[in-house]
Formats: sequence, structure tokens, C-alpha cells
Amino acid sequence: YTKMPPKKRPRLSRKTDLAARASTNRSGETHEDRETRLLANRERHLQTHAVETREQRQGRLAADASRNQQTRSAESAE
Repeated sequence: YTKMPPKKRPRLSRKTDLAARASTNRSGETHEDRETRLLANRERHLQTHAVETREQRQGRLAADASRNQQTRSAESAE
């Protein structure tokens, strides 16, 4: 078995940023198309997975605590 010389990596063409933006990828989607699609995806994601703010969390925890307090006092009264 003869030792193969290391494979030469293809030189990446140093495109200017604008040229890279203008060029389309394999699916024929331009940089702008991709950007709009990703933005839409992000919006949808944020709507479906609404992350509660710290204030909301504090309110929820306070409500839970008061509810627990009520059930505990009710149980001890039985």
C-alpha cells in the first residue's frame, strides 16, 4: 500500500460580501429570501414558545404560594 499524498483542499473563492449575498444557494434561494424566511421562523417560534418575563414568573409563584397556603390551612382545619 502506497502512502497517498495529503489531499489538497479546494481553495475557497474569496467572494466579496455583496457577491456572496447576491449568489443563490442550491435551492435557488437568495440571501434576502433566506433572511426573510429565518425572520418569519423566529417570529413564529417566539409566538409558540412564549417565554414568561420575570414579573410574570414572580406573579405565578406568588399565586401558587398563596394557593398552597390556603390548601394547607384547609387541611389542618379538617
